[in-house]
Amino acid sequence: MRESYVGEKDAAINVSGLPPRVNRWYGVKNDIETKIIAGEYGDAEKLPSITELAQLYDIGTTTAQKVLKALCDDGIIYKKHGVGYYVKVFVKDQLRKQHTEEFEGRVIDLFDYASQIGLTRGEIIEIVNGVIGNRG
Repeated sequence: MRESYVGEKDAAINVSGLPPRVNRWYGVKNDIETKIIAGEYGDAEKLPSITELAQLYDIGTTTAQKVLKALCDDGIIYKKHGVGYYVKVFVKDQLRKQHTEEFEGRVIDLFDYASQIGLTRGEIIEIVNGVIGNRG
């Protein structure tokens, strides 16, 4: 069964501002990072192979390789030649900090947008509370 990820929605509405082809692999990369933060992939744990990632996310093997290379380049995972890709030890906190900073940036952008369309602070809070309430 195919998993959903941020890039899937981004490709349709392009909220990130990235070209759709970038969104696809970036969404997969982001999903793997999120799984590391959530503990689904632990320290020094082996990640799915290129073929498994391609099947899991319904992407090509070239895209899966690109995702793993980007994660390696970012210092999140490492490659054991002939064996596979593994999560670096103690990377969870680093990733959480990076994603928190990205989230804060998105919140700032949303507040700027809300201000541009004339929403008051009270209206913004009401919308946020409504979204949180709907998420349970």
